[in-house]
Amino acid sequence: MVLQPKKIIIKTLNKKLNIFFCNALKKYPKLNFISKKIGGEYITIIKCHNNYEGIGIYAKSSNFKNIYGSYIYLYTTISMILSEVIISFFERKILLRLLNYYSDYFSNAEIKRIKNISFAILDPNFPSNNSKRLYLYKKDLILNRLLLNFRHRNYLTIEAFANFSLENYSNFLDNVLEKAAHIYFSNASHADLINFILNNLLK
Repeated sequence: MVLQPKKIIIKTLNKKLNIFFCNALKKYPKLNFISKKIGGEYITIIKCHNNYEGIGIYAKSSNFKNIYGSYIYLYTTISMILSEVIISFFERKILLRLLNYYSDYFSNAEIKRIKNISFAILDPNFPSNNSKRLYLYKKDLILNRLLLNFRHRNYLTIEAFANFSLENYSNFLDNVLEKAAHIYFSNASHADLINFILNNLLK
C-alpha cells in the first residue's frame, strides 16, 4: 500500500484572498490543490505529489522518508504562502484595530498621522536598508506560529488564525505604533527617525 501525504485544508470567507492564495499555490507545481466555494466559505485542499524531488536527504531514500519529506515540504510551503497572505490582507486591519485603542488619547489628526507613519515603517519598499529585513522578521513571526499550528492539526481558517492566534505579531505591531507616535511627537526628520526605528525593531 502506498501512503498518501497528509492534506492541508484552508478556509476563508474572502474571495479576493482565496484568489491570491490559489495564485500563489500555482507557483509550486509539486503541490496538488482544489478550491471550491461551499456555502459562504472558500475551501482549498492541498497535498503534495508523492514522488517529488528536491528535499535533499529525504528525496528517494525510502518510501517513509519520501512521505515525511512530503509533509515537511507541504507544511513549510503552505506556511510561507499564508504568512504573505496574512501580511497582505490583515496587517493594516490589525494595526488599525490596535490604533483604535489610543483614540481617547490622540486627536483624529494625530491618529491619522501616526497611522501613516506606521504604514511607512512597515512598508518593505521604504528607502532603508532595514525595510526588507523587517519584512522578513515579521513574516518569520507569523511563519513560526503557522508551523506550530500544522504540527497539531491539518486545517486552518485564515480569518480566525490572523485575528486570534498571532499574539506575538500583534505585540510587534503595537510596538510599531508606539515607535510611530514617538516619531510624530519628535522634532527630528521623519525619514531619519524611521530609519532609526527600523534598526531598533530588529534588535
